[in-house]
Amino acid sequence: MTNIKYNILLHVRNGTVLNPARRRDFYHRIGRVNEYHHCINELIAQGLLEEVPGDDILTIKFPKGLDALEQEQERREREHLEHTRYWITTAIAAFSLIISFVSVLIHFLCG
Repeated sequence: MTNIKYNILLHVRNGTVLNPARRRDFYHRIGRVNEYHHCINELIAQGLLEEVPGDDILTIKFPKGLDALEQEQERREREHLEHTRYWITTAIAAFSLIISFVSVLIHFLCG
């Protein structure tokens, strides 16, 4: 799922009765109006969103839309955790390599 579709689903899910999510909420970025319009239409076609007839209010379809959003959130969290683990292990390996070089250099110079 693209970032735009994910952000649209999040915005719609976070809408309230007093402040529902509307199509026009996404059209404030002049250069990306067509992109948002296309993504909203795709989400509706996929059965993840629905639009209130005669209005531009968007609602998330239950359970399919909510399930898709939760799965995407879990995927993003796992991906973030994997990236964090990668960088931590890379930093440890680099630090170990530096210590090894310093140790060899000290041994060579002092020994």
